[in-house]
Amino acid sequence: QEQPPARITTATISEAQAAPSAALVGIVDFDRISSLATETSGLIVKQHVDEGQEVAQGDLLLELNTDLLEKDRAIKQRGLEQIQAELRKLSAQRKRYEKLIKQDSASRQAYEEALYDQQALFAQLAAIKLELERIDLRLEKSKLRAPFAGIVLERLKNEGDWLAPGDPALRLASTEHVVVK
Repeated sequence: QEQPPARITTATISEAQAAPSAALVGIVDFDRISSLATETSGLIVKQHVDEGQEVAQGDLLLELNTDLLEKDRAIKQRGLEQIQAELRKLSAQRKRYEKLIKQDSASRQAYEEALYDQQALFAQLAAIKLELERIDLRLEKSKLRAPFAGIVLERLKNEGDWLAPGDPALRLASTEHVVVK
C-alpha cells in the first residue's frame, strides 16, 4: 500500500536588517611603507605617478636625465665597431701570412706580431663590452621602479629636482601588507 502524501506547512518570509551586536573602532594601516630612492644621481626629468595612485610591482615611477650616459654609450659603441674592423683586418692578414709561411715567403716574426696584435684586440673588445654593460646598468638604475605593488603615499621630489644616490624620492605603501588594529 502506498504512503499518503506528506503534510507541508508554509510561512511568510520577511526581509529585515540584522542589528550589530557590538560596535568596534579600529584602524587599517599599512604594514610595509618604503621610502624609495635611485642608486644613481641625476636630474628628475619625468615623474610617472601621483600621490594616491596605485602601482604594480615593476611599474616605472620616475626617470633621471641620461643624456650623458647615452653619449658615453654611443662613443663606446663606435670604439667597439673600430676594434671589430681591426680584428677583421688582422684576421685576413694572419691568413695571408699563414699561406706565405707555407711557401717560405714571409717571416715567422711578422706572423706572430699579427697574432699577438689580434689577441690584444680581443682583450680590448672584451673590456669595451664590459664597459657597455656597465653603462647599460647605469641607464637602468636611472629609472626608479616599484619594488612591490602599492599606493604612492607621497612624492618627496618633483621634476627638475636633483636626486642624489639614496635620497628618497617617493614613499610607497604595500597594498598586500595591511594591519588591522
